[in-house]
Amino acid sequence: GEGEGEGEGEGEGEGEGEGEGEGEGEGEGQPVQYDFGDAPAPYKTLLADDGPRHAIDHVTFLGQCVSAEADGQPSTNADTDTCDDGVVINFSSVGVNDILDFSFYLSVAAHINVWVDYNGDGDFEDPHEWVINGNGFNYPGGVWWNSAGNVPPDAPIGNNTTGLMRVRVSTEPVYSANGLAAGFGEVEDYLIHFKQTT
Repeated sequence: GEGEGEGEGEGEGEGEGEGEGEGEGEGEGQPVQYDFGDAPAPYKTLLADDGPRHAIDHVTFLGQCVSAEADGQPSTNADTDTCDDGVVINFSSVGVNDILDFSFYLSVAAHINVWVDYNGDGDFEDPHEWVINGNGFNYPGGVWWNSAGNVPPDAPIGNNTTGLMRVRVSTEPVYSANGLAAGFGEVEDYLIHFKQTT
């Protein structure tokens, strides 16, 4: 179920709409709450930039919790969201042909999609940067999953640079690292370091 997405079909998400958080509640008249990312600029994080966001059902998330925000929370180390607790990076730095080894935990069965900004240019639109396309598979929840695929030899990897891993879990398929996702879920951002190359 770990297809190597090439970043094709980077749609803008389904059900675009400004003013999230003011929608109709799910059955009880409560305002819909949203989870946003916390990646630093120039990554798309804020609502104004169509940053990633998921409606929250408090059932579908990574790790042990999901937090609601009114907008994205950009931070230098992508560490503002205390509920970003569902991914463990199992390496200190990574390079071409190395193992991109990380683990993730889903609360319930859902789709998982992962992007890595290999060249550190602030987007996920370069070849091989959609590293897990989990839209065709519901990963069972309640267990830690390990992903340990090789970094492709032609990945546009940076030289002693910092990039970002963006992980999105959702009840519905997600086709972009940015924008509003259909269904319910969570987004988590993590900085990663790329090795010095010769």
